[in-house]
Amino acid sequence: MNRTVSLLVALALLSAGCGVQEYERRMLKEQERVAYLDEENRLLDEPLAAPPRKVGEKETPPPNVFLRPPRGIGSAGQAMPGSKIVFYYARTGNSPFLGVYLATETLEGKDAQKKFDDEMLRRFSSVAPVAGELGKPPLRRDDLRFRQFTAEAPKMGGEPESKVFLYFATRGTAAAAVGYRVEKGRAADAAVTQAINMSLDTLGLGDPQARQKESEHKRRKQRMSETRAR
Repeated sequence: MNRTVSLLVALALLSAGCGVQEYERRMLKEQERVAYLDEENRLLDEPLAAPPRKVGEKETPPPNVFLRPPRGIGSAGQAMPGSKIVFYYARTGNSPFLGVYLATETLEGKDAQKKFDDEMLRRFSSVAPVAGELGKPPLRRDDLRFRQFTAEAPKMGGEPESKVFLYFATRGTAAAAVGYRVEKGRAADAAVTQAINMSLDTLGLGDPQARQKESEHKRRKQRMSETRAR
């Protein structure tokens, strides 16, 4: 075998090896994606119905929002007393989460962000900001700016004492506030933290982001339904 043929054979073998490595890399990445989606479906429930806000003629409509809550939270919300922008989605099944608060607003005018923050925070006691930023593993969101607080909420009926994890997100003029109300004795559970992170990872704020998140969720459900039917 001359030198030229030997070189061609070596290059072919090297190319084949690189092809196998790339295939394996893609397969591993796909397996990780499927595993994440399976875990997401295990920990999260169906998307929250958008808050049924009434908007005056001169008011700017709130941004569209998409969010999957932790499993056990109902998809229908009720307006909190004295507020037209804060809604509460109560627990419907066995879950350490007692409910989820959701508020959305289009920030316009002077002090709009502060007014929005106050409308949510005034419902809680012992409000404390959490130092640091979200966006580190396991939650990676470069498209939204988050601020985080912890708080305590008034007891509702015979429910146990609770702790609330509050997250304020903005994207341009679109703002959302999400509060996860958790049984106080379960607030430090790793599963609770994981469910919150995965829930926030589904957040779509404003269009087209919210519509894209909704479309992706519907496509995944359709594929899962087709797979089960085979």
